Amino acid sequence: MKLKKVKEFVDFFNKSGLGELEVEYQEGEIKSIKVKSKDSIQSSNLVSKQANFEIKETDFQVIDEVIDGEEVVSPLVGTFYGAMSPEEPNFVNIGDLVTKGQTLCIVEAMKVMNEIQSPRDGKIVKILVENEEVVGFEQPLFIIE
Repeated sequence: MKLKKVKEFVDFFNKSGLGELEVEYQEGEIKSIKVKSKDSIQSSNLVSKQANFEIKETDFQVIDEVIDGEEVVSPLVGTFYGAMSPEEPNFVNIGDLVTKGQTLCIVEAMKVMNEIQSPRDGKIVKILVENEEVVGFEQPLFIIE
């Protein structure tokens, strides 16, 4: 799930004054969120409040496949770039064979472009982030087998 959607849920919950949050997942999608206030739980009529959200499948990513290989992680927080510039091709694509030390991407932090290099020879089997996505410290970027 994208960080923006998670933040929206947390903000809604915090502003609502409600005391309990129940999230229903089905096949990788959030179907509904049921929220019960502390007051309604303790009252004799046990009134509950519900909030239903429509979440698109594109709002989050569910990885349900097992991929063998080594994760290449970001050594810092920054913005992921798959190419040197928007006009140029990506450094690597899924299926590409790479060598140890080969540049896989750039993570830009505080106007400094940091090249992320392959830790070993192998094949790119998964790219786990999108171009221009903000990545966190030690967030997986690629899987090499």
